[in-house]
Amino acid sequence: MSHDVEKSPYLLIFHHPAEQRACSEREDSDNFSKAMAWIDGLKSKGISLGGRPLEFEGRVLRPKGAPPIDGPFPEGKEVIRGTLLILARDLDEACAIASDCPGLKGDLIVEVRRVAQVPEEFKKVLS
Repeated sequence: MSHDVEKSPYLLIFHHPAEQRACSEREDSDNFSKAMAWIDGLKSKGISLGGRPLEFEGRVLRPKGAPPIDGPFPEGKEVIRGTLLILARDLDEACAIASDCPGLKGDLIVEVRRVAQVPEEFKKVLS
């Protein structure tokens, strides 16, 4: 059995500029195929725990009774396009894994965040 350091979950958050240039249908399909091949490679290595792309349509809820705003975040410079949960020993390894994302050759921005530990009594609520 391996004596590897225990791995923790990290969330990759994929951002695109809000005013990204329009891609042709073929470019969009090619980009998606490259991303899926990269994720499939991570999955086959036991690194990817899954993720999903996000639709453009959404709504932003604000505190104190302010009305919802059709989103996502129209005032922002970037739009979150999807997420992927991976396993890594630390933030450096998670960033190294994320750095191979094919979208980084274009306009994509990848934010890497460690998933917080949850107290034992609340784990069943979040699973």
